[in-house]
Amino acid sequence: MKLWFKKIFAFLRTMKFGLILLGMLCLVSVVGSVVPQGREEAFYLNNYPPLWSQLIITFKAYNIYHSSGFIALFIALALNLFLCSTVRLKNVISKMKKLSLAPSKTQLKNPVECINCLNADSIKDIFKSEGFKNIKCTTYDSTEIYYSNKNKIGYLGSWLIHIGILVIIVFYSYGQYTFFDTAVFGTPGTKQQLDGTNYTMNIEDFEIIYRDDGSVQQYITQGTLTDKDGTSLVSGEIYVNNPMRYDGYTFYQHSTGWASEVNVFKDGENLGSEIVYDGTAYINNKEFIVIQMHHLYPDFVATETGFASISNDLNNPKILYSLLYGGQRVDMNLVSPGEDAHWRDFTFNFNNPERYTYLSVNKMSGKFGALIGSIVIMLGLFLAFYMKPKQLIVERKAETIYIYGDYSSDKKNSLKGNYQTKKDISI
Repeated sequence: MKLWFKKIFAFLRTMKFGLILLGMLCLVSVVGSVVPQGREEAFYLNNYPPLWSQLIITFKAYNIYHSSGFIALFIALALNLFLCSTVRLKNVISKMKKLSLAPSKTQLKNPVECINCLNADSIKDIFKSEGFKNIKCTTYDSTEIYYSNKNKIGYLGSWLIHIGILVIIVFYSYGQYTFFDTAVFGTPGTKQQLDGTNYTMNIEDFEIIYRDDGSVQQYITQGTLTDKDGTSLVSGEIYVNNPMRYDGYTFYQHSTGWASEVNVFKDGENLGSEIVYDGTAYINNKEFIVIQMHHLYPDFVATETGFASISNDLNNPKILYSLLYGGQRVDMNLVSPGEDAHWRDFTFNFNNPERYTYLSVNKMSGKFGALIGSIVIMLGLFLAFYMKPKQLIVERKAETIYIYGDYSSDKKNSLKGNYQTKKDISI
């Protein structure tokens, strides 16, 4: 193997490389958390300053979890953990085997204890008092060597932690890549199909509970999810901290707003009517007109800083709209519900304002795999902290025995260390 390849291979499995990748993934995740994902380009153009919206669109920050850069980072981190775990496993197995072997003569130095006049039964009691079983015996130059070990499995602790992290990263990546996110919204009586599925959400009722100061205490949607044949699958109330779940899909109560019916006429002929929501529009491609409802103010008041509503009740409702013709805005004004607005041959009005509910829907795969990874990490932590590998060696020369326990290179795990703190050991 060429030297440069060995260097690259060695670097790919280092902790330094792993930390660099984790740092980069954190930065990307922050961007993905701050920038709403999966929305139309118009959303970013309307809600962000021009520079930021262009950066979001140019670098596709609105779909960052499906970007090739994000996927490449996760693959590199998974490779780093896999290589690191593979190399560590060889060392772990070697340590476990070595702990079971008879002690070498080099280990029979600097005994922890030296005791006179003990028989074979007393030696066994030493092992039992420290929790050692399966006592083995060998002979060096007519000297009896007794030895045993316990908690060999503890060597797997840190290795299992690495494996658990690797499993979580793999399933988290899969979950993000296959993440399904959409929304359904509408006024009571609305039926809306869930994008990409055969499911339909029927919004049967929607209620807002206000506090005494007028702020919102709770949004409650009564909904039923049906299949393509109209069969009810699940039904119930949806509100904050009480989402509806079915087949991996979760329906969250997200927000609310105002909706109104818009009726459009040309020379007295009814061109159509439909429900529009805050920010949405009636579009007639044949007549080249677009009527957008920007916002409905239920209790309208004009202030020095702009338009506002002084309550949530429909005491003085006003609707701010825009009229576009041929792609150009030709009118923007306020009207009351039921009031006709005119532009050239067109007449339109807004009627029946009411609240609508907005439900966020998502589905994330890989949760069970991530759970398995978490369990593996917990198991690894338990082994690492509570199952420390230990070895006890007793050398018997004539009427004197010498006790050793400093086999491990890890001084914290050594029996010598235990004996130094347990002067009252009973033997």
